[in-house]
Amino acid sequence: YGLFGAPMFLFLSGMSQHIWFASQKRQNKDPLEIKRIAVRRGLSLFAIGLAIAMAVFGLEQLWTCDVLVVAGMAQIILAHVNLWGVNSMVILGSCGAVMLGTPFIQSIMESDEYWNWEE
Repeated sequence: YGLFGAPMFLFLSGMSQHIWFASQKRQNKDPLEIKRIAVRRGLSLFAIGLAIAMAVFGLEQLWTCDVLVVAGMAQIILAHVNLWGVNSMVILGSCGAVMLGTPFIQSIMESDEYWNWEE
């Protein structure tokens, strides 16, 4: 049941930020102001995600991967990418590196021990 919601939320979050960036650029807003607003929005999502993780899991599992934490980091990264006008191949390569590196990072952090796969 939970395999579809988080990826769809992240996808829609990224799409809405792209649409918002485009509308701000069409209105000739200052690029640094656009970036500042987007980073503040990302930091808010990141902080809310950490607060929820701390309330639910406690301090020992604070850095478990939560969709709001990931969405906040993605919003911050997208704010910088959009301001720099980075080539789409660079973005695609970066996403590929994250996808390939995630299992390695999860094995280092031993994230499987926090999940009960038996239920």
